[in-house]
Amino acid sequence: MFTRNLFVSSRTYLCCLAPLIILFGCGSGVPQGMELNRQKQVLGPDDEQAIHLNDDDQYDAWRKFAIDGKGVKRLIQKSFDLNFDGKRDFRRYYTATERVARDEIDRNFDGIFDQFVFYKNNQMIRKEISLSGDPKPEVIKYYDLGELKYVKYDKDRDSKFEYWEYYRGDKLVRIGRDHDLDGTPEKFEELD
Repeated sequence: MFTRNLFVSSRTYLCCLAPLIILFGCGSGVPQGMELNRQKQVLGPDDEQAIHLNDDDQYDAWRKFAIDGKGVKRLIQKSFDLNFDGKRDFRRYYTATERVARDEIDRNFDGIFDQFVFYKNNQMIRKEISLSGDPKPEVIKYYDLGELKYVKYDKDRDSKFEYWEYYRGDKLVRIGRDHDLDGTPEKFEELD
């Protein structure tokens, strides 16, 4: 149940996010049939671009660039206001080679980023989720080549993880518990 609720909220959030990434992230233009106010404005010293995605006269998506000593512009961040309230709810950071490095997400639109996703070679390797409304995670999911491997939980929110779930494919195969709170599970339950 604990995992299922996290999955549903993340899935719902991604449904909101996907159209914006397609519109603003791929650079291939607007999908056929979608209306878009294409007013762009360069802000600051040509290091950030903003775009309107609806007609409320507020910017809803941004791209931030770094400019090196040779004048070469490089993408370092994209951000979005997903619920059109004037606050950025999603930020994506890029490496020096413009690969995805990290995402920061405000899942409940309260102004506090409560989900952090980390990437290596454009593959998700870890997702940290706060359920308490602060940036400190109570759930950390670990991935290998995009596949969920294990999840650890701080169920009592004391900053010590006491419960683990291990996966093979999409299947939960083992549960671990850390009774002495040393950061390592001592008791395991194998599942069919």
